[in-house]
Amino acid sequence: MSQAARHKSPARGQAGRAGKARKTAGPRTPAPKAPRRRLSPRGALQKAIPLLEKAFGEIELVPTESVLDKVAVLILREGNSGGAAERALRLLRSEFVDWNEVRISRPSELARLLSGSTKGSSQRRWHERSKRLRDVIDQVYNDKNDPSFEFLLELKPKEQYEFLAELDDLGPHNAAALVQWLSDGEQFAHVPPSMARAAHRLGLVESAAVTRVRKELADLAGKDRLVLLSAHLTQLGELADEQWPTALAELAD
Repeated sequence: MSQAARHKSPARGQAGRAGKARKTAGPRTPAPKAPRRRLSPRGALQKAIPLLEKAFGEIELVPTESVLDKVAVLILREGNSGGAAERALRLLRSEFVDWNEVRISRPSELARLLSGSTKGSSQRRWHERSKRLRDVIDQVYNDKNDPSFEFLLELKPKEQYEFLAELDDLGPHNAAALVQWLSDGEQFAHVPPSMARAAHRLGLVESAAVTRVRKELADLAGKDRLVLLSAHLTQLGELADEQWPTALAELAD
């Protein structure tokens, strides 16, 4: 080996060792993220309401003449605006003699009336809601031999909820909403555990205790939002954590 070659060997050895060192170096550890600032209950409520409406629909307390009118609005508004539910209620009142005639009608007949000239998926959605409404009326008729829901006015809120929650096609969320709508109060008339759980997870209240949710969330929300929150928080709380809509889950984390 020449003298020149002998002089180059140490440099090559150092370069090789440096290369190996670079290759074996692990990835840099990212800087830890700053913890997200926890929203106040009022701030969390302001963010939650539009997300709840996007996930579960709007609720408008349209003028009604009976308890069953309110039941119809709560079922028919699902997947629609409150305006569509009010229009549907007017059509049912004008085209049928009474709710018993609605009860004995075919869902396809009701859907054609309520969907107007629309076809396809819109008419299928109206068919599903029409069937639910008819079946709810039929359940009460079979139990009471009368399609009227006015007997609920003689019950306490908890008793109202327990009866309504057993109606398969109404759902606990609409049961909670109806109880609140009937109470017309400044506080929540009845808070199901699922509603309290959702309110606490979203940071709307400091505790999931029903008594605290009933007062603290009502004071925070105001009377006009109580029916909406009764429905949507109950529906959200009925879901497993992994089933929550993404935006609401992120607000809760």
